[in-house]
Amino acid sequence: MKSDKPFLKSLICSTVVFAMLMILLAATEDRSIQHVILPFAALFILFALITGIWGLYSKKRENYGTLTIKVVGLFIFYVVSMNLIRAIKVTIESQ
Repeated sequence: MKSDKPFLKSLICSTVVFAMLMILLAATEDRSIQHVILPFAALFILFALITGIWGLYSKKRENYGTLTIKVVGLFIFYVVSMNLIRAIKVTIESQ
């Protein structure tokens, strides 16, 4: 059975994860996080769209837990790939 309202569910999950991340950053960082909010918001909107499309074409019903895990997984994949790209760039520039 297909998921009902997958985009709304994925937007809710993405908003919750985004809010938790911003609270965590505000609690741990000494400087202002204003420069981080907009890029992260855009990322989590993109993640919500990706997981919404994923839920739309899924054969089984998606609950909030699985959608949240998918959003967090996409964020972790993004962070790891950006760090890898940055490391490769530094290695190439240092040669």
